[in-house]
Amino acid sequence: MMSSTASTDIPQALPTADAIDLRKKYVSPSLSLHYSEYKPLHIVKGDGLFLIDDAGTHYLDCINNVALVGHSHPRLVQVLRQQLANPSFRVSPDGTLLPDDRLLEDYMAKIFRTVPEADFDVILFLRSGSEANDLALSIAKAVTESTQVLVLDGAYHGHSQATMCLSTYKMNQATTDSTYKIEADAVIVPKPDIFRGQYKDPKTAGQLYADDVKAQMESVLSQGKGIAAFISEPFLGTAGQVPLPPGYLQTVYKYVREAGGLCIADEVQTGFARSGVKFWLHQTHRAIPDILVLGKPMANGHPISAVMTKSELVKKFTDKHGPHILNEFISDSLSLALANTVMDIISDEKLQENALSMGNYVLERLKILKDKYSCIGDVRGIGLFIGIEIIKEVDNVKVADGVMAELLVKKALLEHNVLLREDGVDHNVIKIKPPITFSKDNAETLINAIDRSLHSLTSS
Repeated sequence: MMSSTASTDIPQALPTADAIDLRKKYVSPSLSLHYSEYKPLHIVKGDGLFLIDDAGTHYLDCINNVALVGHSHPRLVQVLRQQLANPSFRVSPDGTLLPDDRLLEDYMAKIFRTVPEADFDVILFLRSGSEANDLALSIAKAVTESTQVLVLDGAYHGHSQATMCLSTYKMNQATTDSTYKIEADAVIVPKPDIFRGQYKDPKTAGQLYADDVKAQMESVLSQGKGIAAFISEPFLGTAGQVPLPPGYLQTVYKYVREAGGLCIADEVQTGFARSGVKFWLHQTHRAIPDILVLGKPMANGHPISAVMTKSELVKKFTDKHGPHILNEFISDSLSLALANTVMDIISDEKLQENALSMGNYVLERLKILKDKYSCIGDVRGIGLFIGIEIIKEVDNVKVADGVMAELLVKKALLEHNVLLREDGVDHNVIKIKPPITFSKDNAETLINAIDRSLHSLTSS
């Protein structure tokens, strides 16, 4: 496994104040700057599990699920240099970059082996998770000749017009005069949260929440409308690191197919061995999607994403909308070379096994802290996809405590150089999604930072 010891060779950078001024002048304010309210981080380098600022300070990165195999992994750096020096691609007559055939063949073989039960035989390459989810939805609507899309309350599936308007996490924060509105064809179904949701018994919640989805579908069908798709992460991320209850996904998929819709698994955040148990998190539910969406960690942050599905669905889509999908850099050799290498690193360094063992260790340690601090309402996760829900009691009712969550994030950064971030609809869930090269030493640093920060906050 790659060492997490960071280099002291720090690139020369602009003074932080000047960098912030340039950002304000040229960068859209919609691209928010994390930690800006108390310590803007001027990150100039990444190495292993660490991000390094212009002063050489090393921050343990516990939130960056994009850099799946760690920052600046030496094998990826080597591939990047090789591809830039000796690019292996062809240019089609219409100007589209075409990859080296061997790279494409290698990647197809590797990625299809991870999900044999789905019988996928097509992969469509794009550049971001938003593009991939957008395309997945377009395929579903074309195939079913319907427009109604079932989406979970609190979900986030991208920033394109189509995906943003299905993402209630973003829409709930939008101003009343926002350009974006929840799409008229969106059918918002309850978030199946067994901690603070309507149904809390893990033995029955999956069926009850699934029955709520069925009821809403029946209402749609009774109006003469059809169901195009159900889109969901198999473990909700931005909605608050919420696990789907047992049986839920499998049952909802059954109901959706009976209604004529397709099932889309958005694994942009959850895929590529992060769960430790399976390569794809939807596999832990024994649910088989019609369309699988890949993104962020596919090439460790290099811009590439994909839609995996069956050729019969793509044919129906292209018969209706024409054959072209979609841009000049859709599957260039550089992207595929990096994506191939990420797959090799996961296998060679046994990172799926590491995600499971380190995730179990972190969860065990966090559950001890839960018994120690009453503000920790819930600890949940699988592998290195973990959430800590921060709560307080008001009139004997557990409610979200976003203020305490923010203070914890702030103290972990300022006093312990550990990067955490609050998430969820109420901004009260601490997300832990580090590179899956995470080590036991990294875990100890994380746990100690949380413990000491909460001790300080609850003692004052």
